[in-house]
Amino acid sequence: MKRLRKYAGILTLALLLTACGKDSSEPAAAPAQEVTAQEASAQTATEMTQAKLPPVMLYRTKDDGTAALQGYDTVSENVEKPEYTDVLRLPEEIDGLKVTAIDAEGFADADYFGSVDFPERIFEMGDGCFRNSTLSDLTLHETLPMTYGNEAFAGCEKLEHVWLTDSDMTFGNDAFTGCTGMADFHYQEGTLIAGNNFCAGLTGMWNLILDCDATLGKGAFSGCTSLTHIDLSGGTVTLGDDCFTGCTGTETLLFTEAELHFGSGCFAGCSTESLTISDCTGEIGDNCFTDCKEMQYVLIQEGITKIGAGAFAGCDRIETFDIPASVTEIGEGAFADCGGAMLMVPAGSYAAKYAEGHGLEYIEK
Repeated sequence: MKRLRKYAGILTLALLLTACGKDSSEPAAAPAQEVTAQEASAQTATEMTQAKLPPVMLYRTKDDGTAALQGYDTVSENVEKPEYTDVLRLPEEIDGLKVTAIDAEGFADADYFGSVDFPERIFEMGDGCFRNSTLSDLTLHETLPMTYGNEAFAGCEKLEHVWLTDSDMTFGNDAFTGCTGMADFHYQEGTLIAGNNFCAGLTGMWNLILDCDATLGKGAFSGCTSLTHIDLSGGTVTLGDDCFTGCTGTETLLFTEAELHFGSGCFAGCSTESLTISDCTGEIGDNCFTDCKEMQYVLIQEGITKIGAGAFAGCDRIETFDIPASVTEIGEGAFADCGGAMLMVPAGSYAAKYAEGHGLEYIEK
């Protein structure tokens, strides 16, 4: 009996030791993790950063309480880039402020539009405001004055057509320099003031029509070798020195019902075959048409008062010059090296006396 109780005690001890060994070998259950408010806030911020904002138009508040646009934000990582659109419609207001200007380089290098619909109250556009952008068509027809800085549209290689109407506009220097795709430029009514080298060197341009008051700076259209048609009519036209120098593709020069003030060398070296100045007043500057080797016929109707020195020098293919009685001043060498050109002059006119005094052939009409 004692031996049985002994075995039972041993068995009980063994079971207890086995149970204790099992509990000590198993890892303790991990305590439940708690997410703090700070960690939750950081997680939410991360999710918001990954979800980008729609395109954002940047602007600057001017001293007068209006806004100057600075183009879309294309730099920030949390803002979507604007998608390309044929027409970019700029806002009339932004954050309750009237839009009246575009800052310098505001849309420079922009690649998300083909043309622009401007607000009514745009008064000023800064230097390089659309430089090197993908602008392909430009139409400005507001009746309010507008000022553009230097190189406003320079380098817009896709720009083909420019139409400006019913406006008073002032452009800085080199406004369209490098717009190699431009084909035609048309300004109807209003006043155009263009700086130096306005459209210089645009070898793709073939058509220029200015039916407005126009003041063009030095070399404004110089070197436009494909410019075949030039029509400056309907207003006061003031051309700076060398304005169209080197336009070797010019076929037609037409001036109608305008007040003309031509600087020195305006059309020197142009290839036009004929020149018609009809119902105009004003003056032809010195060396204005020097070395226009293709010019054969010149018609200057009543109204022009002066032909500058060397104005037609070297135009050796001209057969006749038709000079009106209104001309009361002709500079030295105005018709030098013009071969056997004949001057058609009114009897007793200043031009008749000039021809006789300089040994030029003339016929009184």
